Amino acid sequence: MMEAAVHPETVSALVLVAPAQPAPVGTRIDREVLLAFAIYSIPWVGEWYLRRRAARLGPEGLVREVFRLLCVDPSRVPDDVRRAHVALAAERLTTMPGTDRAFLEAARSLVSILRRRGSYDEMVGRIAAPTLLIQGAQDRLVPLDASRALARRRPDWAFEVFDGIGHVPQLEAPARFVDSVTGWLEGAQRVGR
Repeated sequence: MMEAAVHPETVSALVLVAPAQPAPVGTRIDREVLLAFAIYSIPWVGEWYLRRRAARLGPEGLVREVFRLLCVDPSRVPDDVRRAHVALAAERLTTMPGTDRAFLEAARSLVSILRRRGSYDEMVGRIAAPTLLIQGAQDRLVPLDASRALARRRPDWAFEVFDGIGHVPQLEAPARFVDSVTGWLEGAQRVGR
């Protein structure tokens, strides 16, 4: 979104999948998500928490917990995809120092950006590329109300809600996701976008 707003010439079409965005006032935020981001925001505590969690859960447990948070039904994630995530988690834990630091910087930066609602709204208003917004109806990280508000703000964007799906429709409903994206891209090309 930032790239499309700042350098529109570099983005010919934009597919947003449960994009991070400020929640409308009064939107209920998932308690587990809220607690996690509160912990991540505290210097040294976030680092300690991630180290302890990795030591306690190991690669398999980390992936299981992430999919539990991100998916309505983690069993929908293809087994080969789950195994690849476990292998990557194991690699990060053993040979990629600094991944916790990078994750916490990203989480803290995201919270900082979302707190500046005016800047966020201005960025959204500057996006000129044709855009498809996809949202899982049961997403625990990005409330559906937030994406509905974004779709109302940008009625020129295509908006699709995946019922019964969480934060990662590309993993939980991959065939439907690919059909949605490719169908939209083909339609965007037909109208000269």
